[in-house]
Amino acid sequence: MYKKQLIANLFLLLLTPFAQAASFDCTKANTFVEKEICANRTLSELDKTLAEVYATEIARETESTRIRNAQRNWLVKRDTCTTNACVEQSYESRLAEMFCDGKALGSGSGNNSAKCHYYSLQMANRELQPLEELSLKSVLKDSNNQKYLTDTFYAENKAWREYRRASCALYGATEGGLDIWKTAFALGCELKETQTRIKRLKAELK
Repeated sequence: MYKKQLIANLFLLLLTPFAQAASFDCTKANTFVEKEICANRTLSELDKTLAEVYATEIARETESTRIRNAQRNWLVKRDTCTTNACVEQSYESRLAEMFCDGKALGSGSGNNSAKCHYYSLQMANRELQPLEELSLKSVLKDSNNQKYLTDTFYAENKAWREYRRASCALYGATEGGLDIWKTAFALGCELKETQTRIKRLKAELK
């Protein structure tokens, strides 16, 4: 029951505030990245979210120069993307950077902690998947029953993800106070578990 509520709370936290439109006028979209943002709901939500966070941060005079410079550098990198996945990853990276920033306006809050862990987890998941595929290719070389091994391999991947989600939901429920902190602790736990798996796979693939 708590697991379902945790997921519901996270969904509301991350999606409800988002408008289904980019932060700019899509009728004037010219570049590949701008057109992708306007055509894709996920990208437009990420763009809108980042614009809101950016506007909040530069409103503080003490941090405005640093934030503006970082944003300009990020935009240059973002605009080199030639695929939808690259654009999405670029936004996740920038949002993680901003929400995890110790100098951010909401630094230390449950909301920032949850979003810091959420976007960092998306990045870690992106890094994990190709490592798992490489691991499968590695073990298949010496297998005399590749179908069975492949099925078993993907079953283990699925079981690990279910364990990660369930065990971290329990961790969040026992360690957190308010619901937002339960979510933050649970996401932080998932991030740590994912980073540990990445480290292990990298060591095995050397």
